[in-house]
Amino acid sequence: MCKMKSGIIRKTDVFMPDYDHHSQMLNELGIADNRENASSKFVRFEITPPNDDVFSPLDTWAFRVDQDIVPEWFEVDPGKFEDSARTKLAAWAEEHIFIGLEDVELKTGKSLYLKDCKNITLRGNVEVERLEGSTVGQMREGSTVGQMWGSSTVGEMRESSTVGQMWGSSTVGQMWGSSTAILRAGVWGSTIKPETIILCDNATIKDNRTKTLYQAGTWNLVAVEGEKP
Repeated sequence: MCKMKSGIIRKTDVFMPDYDHHSQMLNELGIADNRENASSKFVRFEITPPNDDVFSPLDTWAFRVDQDIVPEWFEVDPGKFEDSARTKLAAWAEEHIFIGLEDVELKTGKSLYLKDCKNITLRGNVEVERLEGSTVGQMREGSTVGQMWGSSTVGEMRESSTVGQMWGSSTVGQMWGSSTAILRAGVWGSTIKPETIILCDNATIKDNRTKTLYQAGTWNLVAVEGEKP
């Protein structure tokens, strides 16, 4: 789940990429991460949604400066720079947060969030961070879903598509190719039934609740005893 969006404020612009590591941003911008530059060239910031809910209205997200010193030009009018950061957040959200989409095919994008979307097709290297109350008709090629929540459903998973965690009453209909799904342990995933998922080709389900692997195809299972700490 997206707990925050991070960025770098400079005197003339705001930098907010898909990733959220300030050190990586400064490196990409060619700015040394030191106290001298923090007092003259940049301001680290974070904008956090309430209760870690990325689908909440953007005007409820909390803005915070993430350094103990700031340049003089920022201190003159911090509200102006916060407004610029929020404008950048809105532009990011327009390309990453989708509510109520229907009959849409997504082929590109990382850290996407879908809520109450219907009949979505995921292809290529698209990466969905969270799927909530939504239905995906097909996942193909290298598409990924980080988390499925609520009554989210995926009709078919094909090729090397993956689902990282299944929670709540989320379901998958059929898995083909080398697709994989992981059922997360804990109360939120207690109602998911792997036996209702049709496995074909080399598809795999890893049920962390019962430490059970469900594997289609002819495979040899080798149990490896890990080293104890």
